[in-house]
Amino acid sequence: MTSDNSRFWYFRVGTEIKGPYPLLMIQRFIILGRLDMKDQISSDRVHWHAIANMPEVIPEVLKQEDSPEKQERLMRLRMKYDERVRERRQGGEGVEDERRSGKGRRAPEPPELVAHREHFRRVLDMRPRRPSRLLSMLTVLLVFTALVGGGAYLLLGLEQQREVEAQPDCRAAPAPGVNWRGCKAEGRQAAGKDLSRAILDNGDFRHADFHDSRLPGANLAYANLTAADLRNADLRSARLTGADLRRADLRNTRLDGADLSYANLAGARLNGASLKGARLHKTIWHDGRVCAPGSIGTCR
Repeated sequence: MTSDNSRFWYFRVGTEIKGPYPLLMIQRFIILGRLDMKDQISSDRVHWHAIANMPEVIPEVLKQEDSPEKQERLMRLRMKYDERVRERRQGGEGVEDERRSGKGRRAPEPPELVAHREHFRRVLDMRPRRPSRLLSMLTVLLVFTALVGGGAYLLLGLEQQREVEAQPDCRAAPAPGVNWRGCKAEGRQAAGKDLSRAILDNGDFRHADFHDSRLPGANLAYANLTAADLRNADLRSARLTGADLRRADLRNTRLDGADLSYANLAGARLNGASLKGARLHKTIWHDGRVCAPGSIGTCR
């Protein structure tokens, strides 16, 4: 089975489920020892498998036969992914990985990696201070170069990571950017509200009332929206990856540019819904069909 970089993954820490994370981040966790082969992983939070039984998520370097070359490559990857120096510099003195617990704690590290980090810290500390104006100009130049060279994907990943780290407030009133991630909010009343860029992924919004609401750019990935009222709602460019929309009322809903990959629309009412540019990759359609990979705007 080949890997699918468009999928997002979850892992379990005891009874706690963490995610979603893109494949590259899961592979980084494995390289750094935050996840091991016995840990359970899932792309839908329903079917769970040990990482050892999911070859599509295991980094290629770990699939190679053991050899000095493999160990050297693994060490280089660990050095590349290591970010403790940055964490200390951003968080101040005393912000150490040793304070982490559970899956946040990394496995014991070889002395070469520790020496590499200490050397890199000294190099950073030796850098001369630059005037803030020059630093700002360099930052703008680097951002522009990153965008031209494909940095848009990186910026998207950073934005997703900021969302992952944000703390939800399930009691917060409906408002632009509200964070209801993972909230149990069956039957929530938010009709006609402005929820632009809201974070609702992994939440339970069964039978919720969102009709006439504004949700452009909102994150509803893997949310349970069974039988929810979304009539006339504005969901343009919203992220609905893996969302459960069975029997949802989507009449006259604006879904232009939305990502409905792997979403379940079985029994949903779509009369008058606008799906221009919507991603329907392997979406379960209202009549039970599974849309073809790469479907855009219409279920092929």
